[in-house]
Amino acid sequence: MDIPVVYFLYLSATIFSIGVIGAITRKNILQIMFSIVLMVNAANINLAVFAHHYLAVRGQILVLFIMAVEAAETAIGLSIVVLMNRRMKTLNVKKMDLLKG
Repeated sequence: MDIPVVYFLYLSATIFSIGVIGAITRKNILQIMFSIVLMVNAANINLAVFAHHYLAVRGQILVLFIMAVEAAETAIGLSIVVLMNRRMKTLNVKKMDLLKG
């Protein structure tokens, strides 16, 4: 039994919408980072579903590379957040004005 493609697209749109709302409304930098990860994963779901639908293995391989790059990006971003938290003693984006002139 095959699940229709449209169900995966609805799932992806829902996850992406949750990520956008989270990135816009949150003030905590970690929550914003997790929201961005949600948006990237929603795009990965789309890419994987269409690659599977059109029997393109290259698309599924591309999803794996995107996931690897995203993991590295998250690790670097998290290390920057930890350093900023040690220096500024806050995770609130509004209070992090270290780079302002």
